Amino acid sequence: MHTMMRVLGKKNRGAVIGLLSALALVPLSLAAAENAESTVGSSTASASAETPAPAQATDSPSAATNGKPAGSSLFKSAISPVMSAADAISKTSVYVAQHMREEVLRLHDFFDVTLPGIAARNHLILDFEPKVGDLIRREFVRFPLRARYGISSQWEAYGGVTPVVPNPIDSGVDHRWSMGMAELGMRYELPANTLLFKRISLGFEGRQPLGNAPVDLIDGYMHLRPYILTSRPMPGMKDTTLFMNFLYDHSIEAPGHEDVPPEVVKRHMIEAAPGLLYKPGQFGYFGQYALRYWDEPVGYRLEHLIKVGVIWDMPLARSAKLRLPGKWQVELGYKLSHLDGESLSHGVHARVKVRTDFFRRHRTKTTAP
Repeated sequence: MHTMMRVLGKKNRGAVIGLLSALALVPLSLAAAENAESTVGSSTASASAETPAPAQATDSPSAATNGKPAGSSLFKSAISPVMSAADAISKTSVYVAQHMREEVLRLHDFFDVTLPGIAARNHLILDFEPKVGDLIRREFVRFPLRARYGISSQWEAYGGVTPVVPNPIDSGVDHRWSMGMAELGMRYELPANTLLFKRISLGFEGRQPLGNAPVDLIDGYMHLRPYILTSRPMPGMKDTTLFMNFLYDHSIEAPGHEDVPPEVVKRHMIEAAPGLLYKPGQFGYFGQYALRYWDEPVGYRLEHLIKVGVIWDMPLARSAKLRLPGKWQVELGYKLSHLDGESLSHGVHARVKVRTDFFRRHRTKTTAP
């Protein structure tokens, strides 16, 4: 392309050099247009179809009598397909970059529900989710911060911390400052398209208390948690996803954290949690039922948990218009739970999640995401 621009910049070249340039540039431009068309399909097919054919300037009488007008006409006909191909490539780059950005920032979790899927390769995503609902329910306020990194097309690593601060409008035994809890895990996306589930993710994570963490956040034990995430579109129900998650939570002695509160018992938990997500646009609605089996020193207990709610997934264009960094997600839900031997527990929860993505840009033939 640099050589082409140098040739085109010399206005006094004759018609012969112009013709040779045209013959060299037309195949190149057509190949570039075909490459762009294969990336975005029909969206660039029209651009390729509308590419004008180069004029046959050597057949014009003016070419023999006046070299300058003939050369100018020839150069115009030569550069026209090149400019059309460049425009198609530019549109392709914008489309693919936006598509990858939406894929990275797609709805991944909501209201303590995680869907199958991992971060795109070589992409780092930060999630910040202040628990504003803690102001009316707890003596502390949580500020979870998590980072997710796509190691490959099938592997993701993630980790984070959940520091807590005293609730300014409430006080009590858990009215404290603390680093709270640390989390570290890996997730693997199976190349699955089974009859029952279309997406399956396998994961393993560990949770460790940090400092003087409130018991309501995490007890004094380390928790090892293997899990399975599954989902599939519901047949005959447009924009509806069926998901089912399985989790095993195993408690062990936490390294460097031996002071377990006396009221805490060491126990393990198994959970099976099916649910539905209906999301035709930026607004979505969900419902989930979870059955938990608690294994305790004195025996076992069952817990039934129901969650329902609404999600507003702010489009990227709107957040950019409002000059809000990252992706914003607002959740409003209601949770009802009952554990054997205890009274019914329920409440309304409101959450705001901010997600920021950092791209490692790689040069390719048609895109630079």
